[in-house]
Amino acid sequence: LEFRRVLFRSGKKEGQVVVAGPRGTFFALLWRETALFLRNPVFLTNGLLNLFFPPVIVFFLLRSNLNTLPVTIPLFYLELIAIGYLAALPVLTVLPATSISREGKQFWLSRLIPISPQVQVLAKLLWSCIATLLGGLLSLVVLGFLFKLSFMTLARALVIGFVGSIGVGALSILIDSLWPNLQWTDPQKAMKGNLTGLYAMLAGGLYLAGIALLTAKLIELWSPGAILALLLLIFLVGDLIFWWLLARRAPMLYWQEN
Repeated sequence: LEFRRVLFRSGKKEGQVVVAGPRGTFFALLWRETALFLRNPVFLTNGLLNLFFPPVIVFFLLRSNLNTLPVTIPLFYLELIAIGYLAALPVLTVLPATSISREGKQFWLSRLIPISPQVQVLAKLLWSCIATLLGGLLSLVVLGFLFKLSFMTLARALVIGFVGSIGVGALSILIDSLWPNLQWTDPQKAMKGNLTGLYAMLAGGLYLAGIALLTAKLIELWSPGAILALLLLIFLVGDLIFWWLLARRAPMLYWQEN
């Protein structure tokens, strides 16, 4: 890929060549991920439904039945639920778990461009996190409207949940890099028919379930602030571990023989 434009303009010196500054390589990769996602209506439809349909359903289900709930949910529990949902969004939407498979037979282009595999998978990870964050924002708006949560509560849930989603997204892409489905002819097989999405759900579910069990044991012993700090620390460590594993795996996938 070449990220320079060469422009010709007339001036005091005829034929003067003006070379524009290089475009950001990483920005170009993010745009490429967007184009790969939007190129097929099946990808777009499945992605949008997985991102925005669940919070809309929850809103209409709870809006009329909120006053009939048998118990009042503590606000801190609602914040933990929001954090867990945001962290789990990458596996629920299967966007990162199919980010390599969606390229299909055109993946050979990714092997040819002069950009390191680590940078390419980092772009896939960041694009997936941004996409899932959009769905997460809608979920937080719905939760805040229904239960009258404060801005600070929603902001904490957004930050901690987003940090958690990075590690889950890296784990999902790692699984897709181990068993990519690149020979599909039906786009459905790249997303809904792709087993990497199921494997990512299982692995991500086990990872988040372990954190949830630890949180449940500490919730009566620690203060809410200490639990939130611990969750953030655990998510940061998980992010580093899963990214390290993904960065180690990426060259084996991109540089292997076809």
